[in-house]
Amino acid sequence: MLVDAGNNDDADYILNYLNTLGVEKLDYVIGTHPHEDHIGSLDAVINNYEIGTLIMPEKAHNTKTFEDVVTAIENKRVIHYSTYFWVELYTWKCYFLNNNSK
Repeated sequence: MLVDAGNNDDADYILNYLNTLGVEKLDYVIGTHPHEDHIGSLDAVINNYEIGTLIMPEKAHNTKTFEDVVTAIENKRVIHYSTYFWVELYTWKCYFLNNNSK
């Protein structure tokens, strides 16, 4: 599970980190809201990994960042839910990225 994907400039850092962990598929990806500091690199994540389910709020935005995410969703035909829903997870790992660790 990945929650948010940082700024546009964070794409290389996020992709390298996920590759280092051996991630090939993300079962769930959540974009908490459509601001650049939360979904900036989400298009790169969608374009580079198999995504099980993408969850984002029903909130559009008129930025290129948001449009890039929508384009990535459409191109990959990702299963996308526009409202939050309950997901029961039995086993999962959490990795917290800290901007100060770059």
